[in-house]
Amino acid sequence: MRDQTFSNLNGHYINFQQLTQKLKEIAHEKGMTQSELAEGITPREHLNKILNGKRNPSLILLYQLCNKLNVDIRLLIEQGYYVNYEQTSNYIHRMKQCITQGNFDRLEELVNFCSTIDDFKNGIAKQFLTYQKGIIQLKKYHNPSQALEYIEESLSTAFQKGYEGSSSSHFLTLEEKNINIDKAICLFQLGDTEQAINILVSIINNRLAIYENTETYHLLRAHFYLAKFYLETQQINSCLEVAKKGIDLAHCKFVYIYVGDLHALTSLAFHALQNDKEANFHYNKAQDFYRLLGSSQPFKSPKRDFISPIKKDPSPK
Repeated sequence: MRDQTFSNLNGHYINFQQLTQKLKEIAHEKGMTQSELAEGITPREHLNKILNGKRNPSLILLYQLCNKLNVDIRLLIEQGYYVNYEQTSNYIHRMKQCITQGNFDRLEELVNFCSTIDDFKNGIAKQFLTYQKGIIQLKKYHNPSQALEYIEESLSTAFQKGYEGSSSSHFLTLEEKNINIDKAICLFQLGDTEQAINILVSIINNRLAIYENTETYHLLRAHFYLAKFYLETQQINSCLEVAKKGIDLAHCKFVYIYVGDLHALTSLAFHALQNDKEANFHYNKAQDFYRLLGSSQPFKSPKRDFISPIKKDPSPK
């Protein structure tokens, strides 16, 4: 029988024996027979071999089985990576909190500490930790070149080889979409505007047909930075188009983070077009959403940019 580890679509390694055992336990808890679990997905005989460790499932099949059992495939896979799942998840959560709070000194302390923990030396946790090193370089030290190196390293696991030596199929996970947004930010700061914009356009255009609030957050973040890049490169109409799509998406999904910022960008774009009526309208909308979300309000007025000024239409002092 084959070794029960196999590279997944992110280039990490999954303990399929542990995963299939967990699937058996969940199916048993739900009172579901193998025939019921296999129905409409795969022949029962094939599923039996998988659940008994005689064959590894494809990731598509694993996703289908998890859906039928109403299990989050991400959590199931992550539990297969970590020796101490609760501890590792807690550290990841704390690092994400540091980013949200803008506490990059504390983030750097956590990253240095977690580098000594075994769970952060492989798989998803290693990818996440490497990404945090890039965030520290980008946000704390303002070094996009060094940040890009870490971000590229965190994404490189996508191109590792599969069990048979062939390149594994790869689709961006939600976390990798977020990483790619920061990659675009680094590239833009380094002057590679075209590639930065192409990355964000790809993220927006290749979203899932049905997606949850977590992906909506990443999509809104991509809309914000794409609109911001268009504005800073004086592509005003493109800025307005992307910002409007982001605002519409937020209202459709009832996820309002970044909406204030998108209205703020829209206000600045209309200000550049000398359309004070629309500029003031979106300025007020931005302030409404900042107050609603209890967030800080970096955008003070249509005549004071909270991003770098537009070269051909500098804002009055």
